[in-house]
Amino acid sequence: MNNFSGTFNHQMDDRGRLRIPAKLRADLGDRPIIMMGADYCLDILSQSAAQIIFEKLDNITSADTVALKYKRKLLASLYTIEEDKQGRFLLPKNLRTYANLNKNVVFSGSGSKVNLWDESKWNEYICEDDTLEMHTSLGKYGI
Repeated sequence: MNNFSGTFNHQMDDRGRLRIPAKLRADLGDRPIIMMGADYCLDILSQSAAQIIFEKLDNITSADTVALKYKRKLLASLYTIEEDKQGRFLLPKNLRTYANLNKNVVFSGSGSKVNLWDESKWNEYICEDDTLEMHTSLGKYGI
């Protein structure tokens, strides 16, 4: 499993095309998956990381109607990234709308996946003055 880290600023063109940063691209492998993530960002996963999610989603039974609803929403937002000859991929309009992506975007490593943020939303998120809370929360995990 990959451990993605770092932040990379990029630009999306007017048609909604962008490139995955080279430092992240190699570890994502062929045909990565993109889908809705938490906090109105998008998640980009390798095929192997996505397979783990698929297997967990398969365990949701039709009796759990709330989880089934969210399973359907998540799977409806999931796309395989297909790059053109210039290494760009077209980000579907529904994902651009969900994450409120404009021209300037940020790719951020998030362990086993990469997050894609609108730059202004990322700056707001990352600049919150929550250092004490961060250390307290992560301290529960020995970090």
